[in-house]
Amino acid sequence: PTAEAERLWPSLRQVEESVLALERGAHAQHDAVEGSVRVTSSETFGACYLAPRLAAFGREHPNLTIELVAAGEVLDLARRDADIAVRLFRSHHENLVVRRAGALAHGLYASKTYLAARPWKGGAELAEHPLLTPSPGEKVVEALWVERLTRGARPAFVSNLTIALVEAARAGAGIAVLPRYLGDADPSLTHLPMPDAPKEPIWITVHRDVKQARRVRTVLDFLHQQLARDAALLSGA
Repeated sequence: PTAEAERLWPSLRQVEESVLALERGAHAQHDAVEGSVRVTSSETFGACYLAPRLAAFGREHPNLTIELVAAGEVLDLARRDADIAVRLFRSHHENLVVRRAGALAHGLYASKTYLAARPWKGGAELAEHPLLTPSPGEKVVEALWVERLTRGARPAFVSNLTIALVEAARAGAGIAVLPRYLGDADPSLTHLPMPDAPKEPIWITVHRDVKQARRVRTVLDFLHQQLARDAALLSGA
């Protein structure tokens, strides 16, 4: 950017923020449960948990279109990239309203065919098995957990997509770390209890300018109620 553009940039950002705030306020004034509500979440949680529940909820409100954006990228609620976010991390922004709505637990799973070939004798031998884990990272709590359990054993298969780990476990490729709501629901997989299994808080986030819009409020209330109802499923209790 030129020196002139650098000088004008702060003022232009203020204009943009004002326009976006006006747009959010205008949408919030609409008091009917109709129109569209865009919900964003991580890919697997959105596709495997939220999608069937939001679709069923949408049938109860025929004038409401619920758009689910299940993506790895973090959408900007201030820019109305989405109306509601369901995340496994807490957003920190003065204009966002964030509320904890539950907890997501993880565990180790292997297919029955895999265990028939390599019987499970306990956690002491975990490092000797092929491990199927998320891509490592400082905030990937389940990957760090497996690393601690195995004292840094190298995984056999790594993916940033949880559903890929589910399919690898089903194929008998090894022992996978999975969300409890996915692993427990699959009859082909067996849960292998281990100590200190991690749990992540689930946060529902909305911009304060739109949270009172009736269509948004209706979806927010449903999400909170559904997550509370499924607390045992999500935590593996």
